[in-house]
Amino acid sequence: MITDAPQLAFLAGRRVPPPLVDTSEARIRAGALGAELAIDVLRDYDVDTVVLWTGQARGLWGPSGTLVDRELILVEAFGEGSTSSLA
Repeated sequence: MITDAPQLAFLAGRRVPPPLVDTSEARIRAGALGAELAIDVLRDYDVDTVVLWTGQARGLWGPSGTLVDRELILVEAFGEGSTSSLA
């Protein structure tokens, strides 16, 4: 599971791939975490669930038409995360 709210993964009994445990705004702004890495992790760990809850990971997925948009199905959009490219 990839999420910008790791407590949700914990509550669901799911694991977050180690490279994406910290999706903080500071890490994204510093360039330590970007769309390319996030998409690579999605592929490498065969992730089947992405939960964008806080909105801070919104910029990780790049413009519409990325792997996330093509390969994942938006089931529901909540809160700030609902303004991501997936919505």
